[in-house]
Amino acid sequence: MKGMKRMFVIAVAVMVIMCLPVAAAFAAESPSKTPVTFTGTVNDDFQVVAADGTVYEVDANDLGNELVEEVGKKVEVTGVVEIVDDLKSVTVLSYKILE
Repeated sequence: MKGMKRMFVIAVAVMVIMCLPVAAAFAAESPSKTPVTFTGTVNDDFQVVAADGTVYEVDANDLGNELVEEVGKKVEVTGVVEIVDDLKSVTVLSYKILE
């Protein structure tokens, strides 16, 4: 019986060690859900071009749909950014038009 406990503990330890790289890989690939704020200009391609030149595709939600109506205006956007196939998209949480 004592030998069975030891084998069980060893098996569990080996499984944990084998799963660590997989968990780390998923953590590295999962996008941050922390909101970010940036300024930029809305274009007519449903995008915001940030002051640093980064282009953000605007996701279709209520606020995003409102934002893309402000073509040509400088805005401050707060949202959650995700990167898919080298494209950055933003789910708009809030925005304001800058003068």
